[in-house]
Amino acid sequence: IQAEAVYLKKKISLPAITDPEKIDNPSYMSYYQLVREKIRRAAFRNYNGRETGEIALSFVISSDGYLQKIMLIEGSSPTSGYLEGVAISSVKAAAPFPAFPKELDYPHLPFKLSIVLEVE
Repeated sequence: IQAEAVYLKKKISLPAITDPEKIDNPSYMSYYQLVREKIRRAAFRNYNGRETGEIALSFVISSDGYLQKIMLIEGSSPTSGYLEGVAISSVKAAAPFPAFPKELDYPHLPFKLSIVLEVE
C-alpha cells in the first residue's frame, strides 16, 4: 500500500488597518505592523487548512507588551468555532509583544484586526 502525501499551501493574510485616526501616526503604524506579523506567523502555525474564512478581532495591549483583553468582533462574516479558536489562540500565542516605543506614551492601546485563513 502506497500512501499519497497531500500538501496544502496555506495563506494567512491580515488586511490593512482602516482606523483613520491611527494611520497618521508613524510610530503606531510601525508597532501595528510588528504586532500583525507576530500574529500572522502564529496563525500560520495554528491553522491546519481544513476550513477557510475571515475572523475579526479586537484586543488591547498594555504599554509593556502584554495582552490585556481579546474579543471577537460581532457582525463580521460567520465562521466556525475552529476558525475563531485559531484566531484567538494565534493572538495569545504571539503575546507578549514588544513594549511600546517611547513615542506611544499610552498605558494601553486597542487594536482591531481581521485574520483571513485560506488555502491556495
